[in-house]
Amino acid sequence: MLSVGLIGCGGIIERRHLPGLLEMSDGVQITAMSDISAERVALLADRAGVSAEGRYTDYHELLAQEQLDLVIVATPLAHHENPVIEAAGRVLSILVEKPLAADVATAERMMEACDREDTKLNVVHNQLFRPAIQTAAELIATGDYGKPFLYRDEMLGASHRPGSGTEPNWRTQRAHGGGGCLIDNAYHSIYTAEKLLGAPVTSVQAQTGTYTHDYDVEDTALVIMQHANGTMSSVQAGWSIATGRYTAKRVYELHASAGSFLFDHEGSPLAVFRPGEDDWVAPDMAPERNDDAGYYRFRDRYFAAMEAGDPLPIPATEALHVLSVVEAAYESARAGTSTDVAA
Repeated sequence: MLSVGLIGCGGIIERRHLPGLLEMSDGVQITAMSDISAERVALLADRAGVSAEGRYTDYHELLAQEQLDLVIVATPLAHHENPVIEAAGRVLSILVEKPLAADVATAERMMEACDREDTKLNVVHNQLFRPAIQTAAELIATGDYGKPFLYRDEMLGASHRPGSGTEPNWRTQRAHGGGGCLIDNAYHSIYTAEKLLGAPVTSVQAQTGTYTHDYDVEDTALVIMQHANGTMSSVQAGWSIATGRYTAKRVYELHASAGSFLFDHEGSPLAVFRPGEDDWVAPDMAPERNDDAGYYRFRDRYFAAMEAGDPLPIPATEALHVLSVVEAAYESARAGTSTDVAA
């Protein structure tokens, strides 16, 4: 039985991690929770059946007093560093909600601490595990659709997604979120682009701005990326448009020399087009739960790897690279020039 502790009891824990872990009660037990809000701890601990002794408002006490196999860190991202460094050496594995940190230097300190203490450090890149993304990647790998050359992703809405903790608008505050829609939403698009195009990003050209909200972070970001194999990707993220958060539709698609892949197209999670054909085909794939976004497949892979002693999905090195792309995009926006991604 794996013993799990949760640090941070906000919306992502309530919506995904908590119900996902409770489904695995035969092999996984949530034994401790921590949040600065006693009310949030009580709410989620009641659902999980966590004892009074396993409820904390100070993660230092949780880490000092509990014997845990895994800690999941889901605080606002600018506050990932201290819990991770303190947990290193006390647990076998640490799983962090994306991004790993607010900047590369902080992420490197976290990784160094875990390497020194022989603690595994992994990050949730859940959208890589969406059935549509995995199916598209498998189809591209057959070679039947030619070579991919362009990934396009637009995520435009009227606001950020408020959280469920003591500060629901932490994503709009640099001190808590490190940045705005680029590091929050476009982050998912970056790792998805790399997966589908088959190569890491090597340089970026970006523009950011704050147009419709009184935030100290950007509410709009445009990023053009060059990949190591010569392919391109385009990402637009925004919390700034007037149509409403749930009215603006995400548009994301992959184009190859002998076919195109459109995600969430006309009611289908994936539509495949061939040159010269007017109709599209919906490939067979596993269904996805409502508001899943790949989390449950990631969960299954993660815990199966823990049980088998296999490498865990999305090691910190992968997350560090994506964070390097984000950091290069911010630098590009400040400088007004194309910026190379740090190796």
